[in-house]
Amino acid sequence: MVSHVACALPDPPEKLFFAMMVVLIQIAIGTGLLLACALVHILVVVSSIPVLQRIARHYPDKQMLRRNFAVFGATVLTLLFAHTLQIWAWAALFWVADEFPDFGTSFYFSTVTYTTLG
Repeated sequence: MVSHVACALPDPPEKLFFAMMVVLIQIAIGTGLLLACALVHILVVVSSIPVLQRIARHYPDKQMLRRNFAVFGATVLTLLFAHTLQIWAWAALFWVADEFPDFGTSFYFSTVTYTTLG
């Protein structure tokens, strides 16, 4: 009795080339959005400097603890705003790429991965 063993044939080179191009396109798009997110972060932080200076000038030297608390609190809120913009950008990319059925799921995934992986 002859047994037939199924043998997987290698994929044709065209299929491998196409798969590699898809991966490279995904890497390029992800890198582009990562650079855009870095630019957003820089712009938000730089634009907040005059506001932080104004907050610091509001408090006299005798109230250094309050001044530091106010400036640090405003800085944290500014960074939180920048991170939120980045989460929305990634969610929009996932949604436009049709990775998830709706924007809510894209936003949830983007938030979870951003907060766990950073």
